[in-house]
Amino acid sequence: MESLRLTLAEDPVTVVEVDVPASLTREIEFSGQLFVAASSTSPNSSWSDGESEQHRKVVLLALFLEYAGELNTPVAPALFEAFRKKYCHTQDVHVFVDDLELDTEHAHTVLRAFYKARDVYRLSGGDLGTRPLKTALFGTPAHRLLAMFGGQGGVDNYIDETRSVYNTYRPLVAKFVFRMSEFLKREAAEPLFARLYHGGLDVMRWLENPESVPEQEYVVTVPVSIPVVGLTQLMQVVVLYKTLGMTPAELAASFE
Repeated sequence: MESLRLTLAEDPVTVVEVDVPASLTREIEFSGQLFVAASSTSPNSSWSDGESEQHRKVVLLALFLEYAGELNTPVAPALFEAFRKKYCHTQDVHVFVDDLELDTEHAHTVLRAFYKARDVYRLSGGDLGTRPLKTALFGTPAHRLLAMFGGQGGVDNYIDETRSVYNTYRPLVAKFVFRMSEFLKREAAEPLFARLYHGGLDVMRWLENPESVPEQEYVVTVPVSIPVVGLTQLMQVVVLYKTLGMTPAELAASFE
């Protein structure tokens, strides 16, 4: 392994030090130059006045992880190993992000990039190690847990939340969302229900193409909002048991 100083932004200049395989340093440096050039023409993130240098380093390295994954080169798995070793070696990425006190946009950016890179790393044959340690909440016998699914709450833009979960945790939920979307689309087309769904119920299309979402008056109707809100809640459950390294049955057994 070799310690490499990567310049990931020019304004302000931001340098991140990572440990990477010596055989890949030149390729990683070149990819970093491409990333900086692409970022200068299409900024990936905006910084507030109170943003610390550490925040910038973490977010920019996460964005570089995501960029490297799209290049489909050996750089991406190596960078994921470097990121995990540097920031998440002894703790879950969610704990790391929470401790860093990033704003919502940057927290989602780091988590999205981490799980995309993690998926690339897994597909490349990388070793993700043993299953995560149980959190104190789930690992303390004295704690008795109750899970409750909330209602709609009168939120008109609930699909934004659905899309946020989907985009942040896509490698974890994509297959589930696709299957459920196909099921909902089929059911909405049944003659018994079709009159209620003149705009269809193609959730996957709405998530992938925001401009395809029907008008607000249709989206907030009960036949549309209830199944989509229910799907969003189930997506949160999928994220929970997968990030905890549990099966659905193990997660269910954790609750009263």
